[in-house]
Amino acid sequence: MTKYFLIIPILLISTLVTHVSYSEELETSQGSTHENIPVEQTPQVVEPEVILTEETTVETLVPEQVPEEPAIIVPEKIIKEAFFEKTEPKKLIEHVLTKKIILDKHATHSCESSLFSIDLEEGATQINLLIHRDERSGFGTLDIGNLPKGIDIKIYATGEYSKQVQENEASIKLSITKQSGAQKGSFNVPIIYTMKDSLGTSSSICQINIINND
Repeated sequence: MTKYFLIIPILLISTLVTHVSYSEELETSQGSTHENIPVEQTPQVVEPEVILTEETTVETLVPEQVPEEPAIIVPEKIIKEAFFEKTEPKKLIEHVLTKKIILDKHATHSCESSLFSIDLEEGATQINLLIHRDERSGFGTLDIGNLPKGIDIKIYATGEYSKQVQENEASIKLSITKQSGAQKGSFNVPIIYTMKDSLGTSSSICQINIINND
């Protein structure tokens, strides 16, 4: 009986030792298995090292060269002319009769304007100058007298200030213009009609009234 009691504890101890030994082997096996699992690592990118030597050629970007436009040289004379045209006011025309005229108080020939008074408010205009002859058959001459500054009266057909009057001419058209900045006021403009023949020279005068208030 005593033998049986001794055998049982021995078997229990043997079983426990075997179990403990098996557990340690299992843990050791699991631990070694865990340690042997390979770990994925991120590959490192290593840039190649560039070593510059005397033979190494480094390409550089050269900016595109834009050709320069040739400079324009303006002559000094042209610059001065352009400057003075803009800065200096336009010169007003002023007609002055230089011919010496001797009026004949006894003249029977004359001239007369179709309009005595002309207002230049509306700008340029034309008038007819009527010619009155006498029994004399010679040719005549018509001359425009002194004019205010900036106001111009000319023979319409020729653009001149004087005209030879033919024997068959009964009227002569005149053109009247004015410039910007023309002299203002009311002006009596003389027109001289001269007859010349074998008996001599005889001059008479007629007038037209020019009004410029603009």
